[in-house]
Amino acid sequence: MRMARRMRTATWISWSSCPAETSTPKHSRFAWRRRHPSPWTSWCESRVKSSGGWKRESCFTPRSCAEAKFFMKKATREWVRKAEADYRLAAKLARENEPFYDHRCFLCQQSSEKYLKALLEELAIPVAKTHDLERLLNALLPHYPRMPTLRRGLRFLTDFAVEPRYPGEWSNKRQAGAAFRWASKVRDACRSMLGLPPPRRRP
Repeated sequence: MRMARRMRTATWISWSSCPAETSTPKHSRFAWRRRHPSPWTSWCESRVKSSGGWKRESCFTPRSCAEAKFFMKKATREWVRKAEADYRLAAKLARENEPFYDHRCFLCQQSSEKYLKALLEELAIPVAKTHDLERLLNALLPHYPRMPTLRRGLRFLTDFAVEPRYPGEWSNKRQAGAAFRWASKVRDACRSMLGLPPPRRRP
């Protein structure tokens, strides 16, 4: 007897894009997961087609680093790409013979700002047109309560958003080094929250 052909398709939905009103059994473990989302957990919905028609199966599964880029929104990926470009350019300038302290500090601020905005974008929170990193942090705290550890560094980096780009303000070697260290911490934290692979070894 000829066996019915089975076709399986899967749709992966990130927690940030799941509508809150989606119905879920009140007392099920799925309901608990929905109330307590994790950036490392995603909902997989599979559809199996057989002679009896389409059958829907849902499950929760750990979110691997290799798959994370498929979870993120397109706009989130663009923010991450720009943030990573700023970070890598800051690292490259640090290896040059000329100091470029102002540029390095500015790029570190920009990288951190864009990584924070990537988190906001993924959470569907309006991204404010601001260079104030503390303001962005405050918008993220209800969703990432462990982020206050970055507050001091974000306050430090905010100072390099505008002033070093104009005459009269100059950054020094110590500030450039501290800016890069804080930008690295922000980068590591944001990539982890987005479920991205661990960053490459810093130079």
